[in-house]
Amino acid sequence: CNLYLKTEKRVEHGYHVDFDHNLENSKTSLFYLNTNNGYTKFEDGTVVESIENRFVTFPTNLRHTSSSCTDKQIRSNINFNYYKETI
Repeated sequence: CNLYLKTEKRVEHGYHVDFDHNLENSKTSLFYLNTNNGYTKFEDGTVVESIENRFVTFPTNLRHTSSSCTDKQIRSNINFNYYKETI
């Protein structure tokens, strides 16, 4: 679970991967717990806004960064890292 406190200006936390491996079916998902003006951004420029009950999934080795928010007291989400079995 991630909890970011409100900041005066939005702050990006730095690009990273959750696990440094390249398994074909390794996934990361983010479940956004509240709506705010924070975001998740990917290196290709794609931005996912923090909207309550949004669930986004991407390959675990995809570099991304999170941000703080300025319009709510907190920004929170739950991070899932898993291997997706395809049947």
